[in-house]
Amino acid sequence: MKKVRMGLARVLFTTTLPLIVQPVLQESQSPPPMIFKFDREPQKIVFPDADVQLAGVLVEPKGNGPFPAVVLVHGAGPGTHDEPAFVVHANAFLKAGFAVLAYDKRGSGDSTGKLEISDYEDLARDVSSAVNFLRTRNEIARSKIGLLGRSEGAWVSTIAASHDPSIAFVIMSSGSAIKPYEQTVYWTRRALRAKKMPEGRVEQAVKIKTAIWEYYRTVAEGRASAEKLNSERDSLVQRLAEFHEFQPELPSGIMDPKVEDIHKFSAFAHIMFYDPSPVLNSLRVPLLEIIGANDEVVDPNSTLAALEPLRTSGHDVSSKTFPGVGHSLLMMKGNTILGYADGYLDYIVVWAREHVR
Repeated sequence: MKKVRMGLARVLFTTTLPLIVQPVLQESQSPPPMIFKFDREPQKIVFPDADVQLAGVLVEPKGNGPFPAVVLVHGAGPGTHDEPAFVVHANAFLKAGFAVLAYDKRGSGDSTGKLEISDYEDLARDVSSAVNFLRTRNEIARSKIGLLGRSEGAWVSTIAASHDPSIAFVIMSSGSAIKPYEQTVYWTRRALRAKKMPEGRVEQAVKIKTAIWEYYRTVAEGRASAEKLNSERDSLVQRLAEFHEFQPELPSGIMDPKVEDIHKFSAFAHIMFYDPSPVLNSLRVPLLEIIGANDEVVDPNSTLAALEPLRTSGHDVSSKTFPGVGHSLLMMKGNTILGYADGYLDYIVVWAREHVR
């Protein structure tokens, strides 16, 4: 893949699959606008999940169907169907004969709904709705629809697949097999240590962060009086003020139950304290974990260790670790992005083809 020189802030602009692909630039040149297009003309689509309307595109490969298909599932935060990384992944699958469905995450782009009050089950229903939409299309092979979930999208994808064993496969791209709580603590410690924060302060920061999570869960579950909640929040605000230099690893503020929608606390608690083990154990579809050896967000050792008992017990679980890359799976040289890990796109496409034969 060709390389491009530009600032990281400009390239790593998405929380899901940041990507590159431009001719190398002369040092004196300004980089041209980055334009990413699907290799085939996308069809605009809309499909429902209860009262949420999800908008996106269906892109079909050359030839005659019925085609196998893959649904691209967003990582954390807002996201639209035409993110550069989604386009690049879609084009890789198109070349292998897959149709690709990509949609605007609820609350983003042209999709309705409120992301801030949605948990993983809500997002998994959106994925299931995308799969069900594909099954209404004559040009799609109904039994050959798989999912690719990026980062947080891996949790969401496995939930959707656990409800629908006829899904053909799930690819977890930098996905985690451990709890979001544990993963976020791992990221927080690693990020603060990278900033050369003293170890004692790092542990204090983790303690205040997890205390905030527990507070949100208490609010969500209605386990305390309004007076006690106000008092506890005031105490947390004072403690958090001692860590202003720890942002963005620590939040800049604490939600106030007197002001915020109670559903925000509920969604946060359901996400942060989610345990993926029961879902993974119940999964009956082929699963592929892709992870970078230097992943700074997901601990490779913990996730691979959590998946190993599934594999040894007979589940169709595979994994591939790519050396020299982190959570984005991008190869970097300073501020120059060299491309995805060597062979990454080819590997996932070949694996998916083998599971839809």
